[in-house]
Amino acid sequence: MELGESLEETAKREILEETGLNVKVEHLIGVYSKYSGEFPNGDKAQTITHFFQCKPIDGELNADGIETLELKYFPLNQIPKLFTKQHEDALEDWLSKRKGVFK
Repeated sequence: MELGESLEETAKREILEETGLNVKVEHLIGVYSKYSGEFPNGDKAQTITHFFQCKPIDGELNADGIETLELKYFPLNQIPKLFTKQHEDALEDWLSKRKGVFK
């Protein structure tokens, strides 16, 4: 998040930078804050992530090659295992059409 940005502005900017897509933020799925992880160097951190439902409005799907190496669309019944439990929980909430979740 950049100084002075709203969460919505941050989401739109990050999505554009990492995917090449401009999006419309439709609504907040949830805030997920009970998660922690360990980095390869042994440092531990708690993450607080805001997940939004967004709709692409223009742009071309293109991985930035730095933070995003590959991008693909999947049918809902063929989504592969996600990177973290936090992401899996957010996906489950989105698939269940929940909004405003706090975990």
